[in-house]
Amino acid sequence: MVRVNVFFRVSGAVIKDDKILMASHRSDDGKQFWIFPGGGIEEGENIHQALIREMKEETGYHVEIKELLFVDEAVALDGSTSAVQLVFHVEETGGELKSGSNDLYDYVPVRFVKFDEISKDNCPVWNLVEEIQTKGIDRLRLKFITRPPFGDPNKFRNFDWYTTKN
Repeated sequence: MVRVNVFFRVSGAVIKDDKILMASHRSDDGKQFWIFPGGGIEEGENIHQALIREMKEETGYHVEIKELLFVDEAVALDGSTSAVQLVFHVEETGGELKSGSNDLYDYVPVRFVKFDEISKDNCPVWNLVEEIQTKGIDRLRLKFITRPPFGDPNKFRNFDWYTTKN
């Protein structure tokens, strides 16, 4: 059996005044592209803790996690790595919008972007952004339930997701 490396990324979709909060990144060839703010899960963190920390680091916002919107997966060409992104609807509850940093970059510009500024040419998750724009955040809802796993319920949290799309 060959083992595959799996990288989990958590990210947040913040909608305000018909705009969506996005983080600007640059590809190796210097081209700018937009992605949802977020990042990896650190050792000892659960998904919620990682998302709250990442949103604070990259955007300056304190957030409340609402619903899971998307599970987005990509597999490396050589098949060695699978990247799974969990995109949550989050609401800003405090803090001040500012560009932050992440593991790869010392400076990550973030701003609210009009939906028509985002396209498949400048956003690898364009199809997800388009779903949010065309269907509205309420119709994309995936409900998640937090419950303790088998074993010591005080050490860890386990997540099960159930689709509740209309």
